[in-house]
Order: sequence, then C-alpha cells, then structure tokens
Amino acid sequence: MRIASMCTYSMLVGCIFFGLGHMVVHAESNDNAASPKAPTGLLVNLLSEPLGIENFQLRLSWIVNHPGQSEYQSAYQVLVAKSLDTLAAGNGETWDSGKVLSRESSNVLYDGNTLEPDTLYYWKVRTWNKNDEPGPFSDAQLFTTALKDTWEATPIWGIVEEREVEEGRTLGFMFLRDAFQLKDKPVSKAIAHVTAQSPEPASQFVYRLYINGDFVGSGPERGFNDTHYYNSFDVTEMLLAGQENVVAALNYTPVDQRFLFQMRVLYTDGDSDLITSSKDWKAFDGNAAIVDQGNSGHGSYQYTPREGINANYYPFGWNEVGFDDSAWHNAVEKEPIDNLLASNTRNTQLFPTAPISVVEKDSNHYFIDFGRNLLGGIRLDVVGKAGQEIEVRLGEELLEPETVRWEMRTTNTYHEVWTLKDGPQVLENWGYRAFRYAEIVNAPENFGVDNIRALALRHPFDDDASHFNSPDSVLNDVWELCKYTIKGTSLDVYVDTHTRERRNYEGDAYVNQLSQYAVDREFAFPRFSIEYLYYRPTWPTEYKPQSVMMAWNDYMYTGNPDSVAQYYDVLKTRKLQTEFLNEEYLIEKPVNVGGNHGRDLVDWPDTQRDGYVFTTINTVINTFNCEAVKNLGELAAVLGKDEDAEYYRSLAENMRKSINTHLYDAEAGRFRDGLGVDHYALHANAFPLGLGLVDDDKVAPVGEYSASRGMVVSVYGAQFLLAGLYNSGHADAALALMNAVDGNSWGHLMYNLGATMVTEAWDPTQKGNMSFSHAWASAPANMIPRGMFGIVPLEPAFNKFQIKPQPADLAWGELKIPSIKGTISVSFKQDSDSFEFTANIPANTQAKVYVPLVDGDSHLVTHNGDTVSGDIEGQFMVLDDVGSGTHTFRSESAR
Repeated sequence: MRIASMCTYSMLVGCIFFGLGHMVVHAESNDNAASPKAPTGLLVNLLSEPLGIENFQLRLSWIVNHPGQSEYQSAYQVLVAKSLDTLAAGNGETWDSGKVLSRESSNVLYDGNTLEPDTLYYWKVRTWNKNDEPGPFSDAQLFTTALKDTWEATPIWGIVEEREVEEGRTLGFMFLRDAFQLKDKPVSKAIAHVTAQSPEPASQFVYRLYINGDFVGSGPERGFNDTHYYNSFDVTEMLLAGQENVVAALNYTPVDQRFLFQMRVLYTDGDSDLITSSKDWKAFDGNAAIVDQGNSGHGSYQYTPREGINANYYPFGWNEVGFDDSAWHNAVEKEPIDNLLASNTRNTQLFPTAPISVVEKDSNHYFIDFGRNLLGGIRLDVVGKAGQEIEVRLGEELLEPETVRWEMRTTNTYHEVWTLKDGPQVLENWGYRAFRYAEIVNAPENFGVDNIRALALRHPFDDDASHFNSPDSVLNDVWELCKYTIKGTSLDVYVDTHTRERRNYEGDAYVNQLSQYAVDREFAFPRFSIEYLYYRPTWPTEYKPQSVMMAWNDYMYTGNPDSVAQYYDVLKTRKLQTEFLNEEYLIEKPVNVGGNHGRDLVDWPDTQRDGYVFTTINTVINTFNCEAVKNLGELAAVLGKDEDAEYYRSLAENMRKSINTHLYDAEAGRFRDGLGVDHYALHANAFPLGLGLVDDDKVAPVGEYSASRGMVVSVYGAQFLLAGLYNSGHADAALALMNAVDGNSWGHLMYNLGATMVTEAWDPTQKGNMSFSHAWASAPANMIPRGMFGIVPLEPAFNKFQIKPQPADLAWGELKIPSIKGTISVSFKQDSDSFEFTANIPANTQAKVYVPLVDGDSHLVTHNGDTVSGDIEGQFMVLDDVGSGTHTFRSESAR
C-alpha cells in the first residue's frame, strides 16, 4: 500500500507524520484485520518515568499496537485526569482530546487545562486502526509536574566539627535525618523531591537518600548554563501509614554544602502532609565515621575521597525508625538554590550484585570477581572485632592472577582501610568507582560469598529491548560487550570514563547516543547529555560541530523538535567554525588555533592517527563542519526558518563540492589529509565516507582504500570507519573488523585483556593510562543495526525507516531493536543460491526495504511469496513504502 500524503522536511512543523496537523486518512479496507490492541510504551516529554515534568508544554508518545499488515493509527483519544478513579471512569477532567483524526503517535501536543505545579496527573490513550475500529485504552501512566515556585523547603547542612585534615583532603561527609509521623489512614501517593549542592568537585552525586532504611536514589546530575537540578521519586510503597517514618540522606561535597528535600504525602481521602527540610532536622558530622584517606579520583579532574570507614564512629541505624539522634545537632539553614529545575532524565538506581567467585588467597585474604565491570562500591555484612582493620582494594583489571590492579592505569587509587567494631555490622561505600575485582585483606573469620555485594549504580535499563544473535560467537560477544557498556555506564550524563576525567566530550557522546538508541528505548538521557555540551563544550576542534550532528540524530530518532527550538541559536552561533571559510568554501585556519576552537584532534590517542599530517585546511575538520552545516539547515527547516534553511543547505553543498574537488586526489583515488599534502591517512577517507559526503563517482575508490587498510584508527575512529565501509558496500571488511580477535579489535579487548566494558584504546601499549570503561568504543552496538542490518530512520520518529541488510558471509542472523514507534526486528538466512529475510515492522510506520540480489543479472525477488519488481540500486532491489506487519523477502537466481 502506498500513502499519498507524505511530508517533506520543510513541512515538518506540525506535520510529523504523513500529513499536516490532524487529518482524515484514507486507506485500503481490510475487513479481515484483527482488532486493535491497547497502546504501550507511553512517554511524556520522552520520559518513561515522568516524575517532575518541568516543561508543561507536554508531548505525549505511545506505541500503536494494531496487528495485521500495513496497519496504522487513523485516530486517537487521550484522557488526562488528576485521579486514577476519574480516569478509570472515562472522565478526562483535565483533558479529553476526543477522537482526533491523526496518524501522529509520537510527540502529540497536550491541549487541555492549564497544568498546575506539584500535581499528580494520570493519562491513557486509545487508537483507531485503518478500518476506523477503536482499540482498548492503554494502562494509565502517572506523571507529576515540577514544583516551580511552590518550594517550601529550606536548604540545610550540618555543623562540621573542627579537626586537623591533611593538605589536599577534605571534610565533606554529612548525615541528615528527620523523623515524622504520618496520619493513620491509607496513603494514596507520595512524591519526594530532593537535591544537594555541589556535584562538581567529585563529578558525581552529592546525596544518597533513604526512607525507613531503604535506598531511594542518588543525585543530582550536574547542571549547565547556571542551572541546578533536583530529582523526583515515587516513594509511596516505602512509607508506613499511622506510624513514625524516617527520611535520611548521606551527603558528600567539600563546597557549596546544601541539601534540600520536599515531599507531599497524599491520602486517599484528599488530605495531605508536607515534609520539608528545615532547621528541625538532625545532622551528624560524618568525617570521623568516613575518614578521607586521599583522592580515589584524578587530581587534574576531580577529587573523590577514598572512604576510610570507621565502624566505631559510624551511626549504625541512622536511616531507620527508632534511632536515637538526641546527640545530633540541629541542622543549619542555608541559602536558597537558584535556577533549580526538575531533572529530565530517569533516576539512578542501586543494583546489589553478588560475586561470581570468592577465593581465599592467603589467611583471611580474599580475591573477589563480580564477573563484569560496574560503577558503584561494595557492601560488607560481617562479624568483626573491635579495632580490626581490613583493606579494600578495587580495580578494573588484574596485575597478575587474583591480584587487583588498585593503583590503576588511569592513576586512580582504589584502596581503603576500614576499621571494624565488635559484632555484626554492615558497611558500604558512599561514592562510586569503576571496578570488576576486589581484594579484602585481613577479612573477618569465615568470610565468603554471602558477606560481600557490589552496589552497582546506573539508570534503569530494559535488557529485553534489544537482541542480536548469529552463528559467529565472537560477533555475538562483541554485541553483548558494547550493549552492556551502554547499560553499565549510564549515570548523570555521558562521560568519557567514570575513572579519570568523568567529563562529557562531544566525540564520545556522538557514539554513545547512537549506541543508546540501538539497545534501549531511552531518549531523555541522550538528549540531556547533548544539551549539557551546548554550554559545556570540550577542547577538540572537530568535536563542537558534532553537537549539531547529535541534535539532528535526536530529532530523527524522536521526532520531538523542542530541544532544537530551545537551543537553535546556540547551535547556530557556537558550534561551527564557518568564520574560517575561505573563498573556496573550505575551513582554513591555523593548526591548533586554541581559544574557543581548541586543538585539532582527528583521532586519539595520537598513535592511532595513521600518520595524519595537520594542515591549515584539514580534511577531517572540513568533513565535520560540512556535515554539521547540512544538519543545521535541516534543523532550520524543521523550525520553519526558511531563510536559514536555504542558506545552510546551499553552504553545505558548496562545502561538499569543495571537499570533493580540492581535497580529493583523483590519481591516487583517495582524499589527502589536507590541501597540498601528499599523505592519505585512513581518517581523511573513512570520515567523509562514513558521513556520506563522498561524491558517487568517488565512493568506489575511497571505499576500496578504506577497506584495504584494516583497523588503523582508534576505538573512536572505528565508528566512522565501519559506517564508511557499509556506505561503500564493503560489508565483508566491516564484519572482519568487528569479529577479529587479534590486533586492534574488540576480540582482543575481551579475550586478551579481559575487558567486560569497552575500553579507551585498543591496548595499553597505545595509551598507558587507558580506562576499561569508556563507552566511546561501543560502535558495534549501533553499527550492527545501522550497518549490517541497515536500519536507520528516513523520517523523524521512524515514521519511515530503511532496512538494508549487508551481512557479508554470515549464514544467518537475527536482530531486535527499539524505536519510539515500537520494536523493529529482522532475521535473515542465506546460502549460495538465495537470500531470505523476515522483517517485523511496527504499526504506524513504513519501511524502505533493500533486498540483496543473489544474481544481479538474473534475479527473482518475492515478497510474502509473490514475485515483485522494483528499482535496482547496485546489488539491491528497492521496495518502497512497505507497511507494518511481518514481511518475508526472498531473492534467488532466475537462471
């Protein structure tokens, strides 16, 4: 089926899917179509757990679940109410959209009553199929609005006792608690809002929040552009009606010490209680209980104290009901926190993890393996003796068998001494480290697997959202390695590594973003991370234009234009180097000009630059600027900025022509490193090839050259090399790089180095201070879907997407990935005579399908058993506008 009304990018404002605004959609009838099912995957402003919504201009999204072929949503109805009972009765007191004739299921604008701050709302949606048959309503989803100006809480801290501290060490630990009585009646809902300042010195959270002894969460994320963030938690199930309750927080920061808490408890009868931080809270100086034993971080980037826990001073039970806090001081009121906004990412959670092995190396000296690298600390549940000192050593890798490298390559020091008291006790880290292994020296008697847990910190992650399998065990392991890295490194914002810098870099974030989209249906965290970089950019020259590229990815994967609209001027004025354009439309600037434009990088470490020769007209820098200018023009069109759109479109085309004219050596069949240079680093070719900027007549030679060089780029450069190989039809070379086990390969990382997260470099010989938790090396997580299976969005929000299998010689493979519209799955099998693949296309989407031709001269292609014909592009037959449902395509020789 073909849909007649299609949008161009210049029509995308208010025209996100197949037509302008709300319209009646005409389609072929299908009397045999199954009844629609309820929508799932509800999002509010891209959040699956929408607590504390700051932007009241809501955009609502859902997955349409209409079984059958070529199904779509012909209409929807949204109901919003302030109570579940009202919503269940079918009463959208806050908004009843009525039946809206529209195919839009992503980013539907809320159009109801004015939302109120600090208020609970529930919403649900139902959809009509192409035959105008309604389905059932979705399950209700809770969303809560931000506090805005309704804060009544006062920031607090405690009194720090005077004591001598070694130079370079800090006093920053503070216990805070408040006991409160709830009314003796059922609690309907309780939402806690909490923050603390400042997360900057340690580049990590400031507070750990508990209610009645249970961990609630930690935060806040680091802010940007002079904003600060608070987190909102649903703590309903933690509270005890009619009894005393305790809210407690353990905090660390050496500067700007302020903690803020506000919780409204709603009862089923409409009554409510408000619990707020104030001078009536109790505070306890924690710097004797947790002694700062020096920096576990890196002195050039962040100070994160090594925690010398002393059980003799530790206030055990401090976060539980019944604890005697009469010796604690009253809290001290602090100044308000300005520019405070609700977090727009999911909350960090705690995941206790058992070890896979505990080995006694020597008397009371144990080696522990948790199986995978993680971010967090450890918890010991032991019976000790007064004054007994145990050593805690953590690390990402081993010095030798069963010996942890705790003085890490990254120059972090993961070594602490904990002092025990008599009897049973539970001790745990406050902050986090990146580690897989632990050693406990001088452990208590009878120490074993039940006495220790790792406490992993990360965002929630849906392991079932994505899946890949093939007959190639190495490739399968590579996929899992990269997928787990994205899962395990998701905290407050994308960072290069959680060991050394803990900084967000554009080059890292670009890879992270694409990999995150491929493995989990998570859009808010990538968006926050790229917005963070708009105001906190890093130093490499060619990283800044990648902010524009990430903004374009964000729009294509979500269809949500709000971020683009808010930050368009920042992208336009701060992220390009177009002031250096010469009359030939090439970026011409001094090498390493510094200032706002930073240093030319190309790749990192420098040993992985393939001898790149830096010039004033640098091919890689021109490549990134050209792509960013093109993307900025496309974003301008989204916002209806027609003059800008035409300007940047024309400029990008002129830049592209100049790159292909002046930087390409026709005799050599490849791109030079720069103008006037007779050197052809792989990067000068793979980067423009990977970004689709190479003219059609040059793709073949540039692709051949790129395929011939092997992996002479870094783990970061691999993203663009793999993309270039797939773009030029060299799937065999791409597969050979991804399933290699020696040299610069992910197989080497896993099997020779023992990595369980991807690393900062291919080997320590290339970068002696490399980390083993550096997600910029996760390219296969997105290149298997985007390259091998060719699944990329062609229209915003996957309204239309491409499927273009390029599996090289893999006999079979299966892939499942998420999208904002729902799950996309493709499986294939092939032999010398045929290629067959089955695709499950979500309802309310269409696909442009490329069927690989077994015999390019004489081919037979079938779609669901029927012979079909289509345009031939290279070694593919193209079938456009394939609707939803399960489709099987088969290609074989017609000879």
